[in-house]
Amino acid sequence: MRDNASKAALETAEDVLHKIYGPDFQGCKVTLDSIAEIIQATLDGHTQDSSAMLSALREVLEAVELLSTPPSKSEIKDGTHLARLLGERADGIRAIAAKALEAIKLAQAHQSE
Repeated sequence: MRDNASKAALETAEDVLHKIYGPDFQGCKVTLDSIAEIIQATLDGHTQDSSAMLSALREVLEAVELLSTPPSKSEIKDGTHLARLLGERADGIRAIAAKALEAIKLAQAHQSE
């Protein structure tokens, strides 16, 4: 088990058991490793959640960056075309932001369950 549990999980497990049983663990029928395993599983879950959120945030920001990059002069035919293109891009940014905010709300609701 020690290979799967991080040092932080083992230290936390030890702190918990010390708090419950005292420094000598007298009367403790569980192993430090079994408690560390529970703590490590929780830490791993939070790490996965954080990684997924960072990945999603990166994708959102890449899309916003792409949409907010000014068009090249060769893409613009006239002022009307530029206005339409910028409007479409602004709508795209708004849609991306709305989806990202909804995903955050769902994640927060899931965490509070």
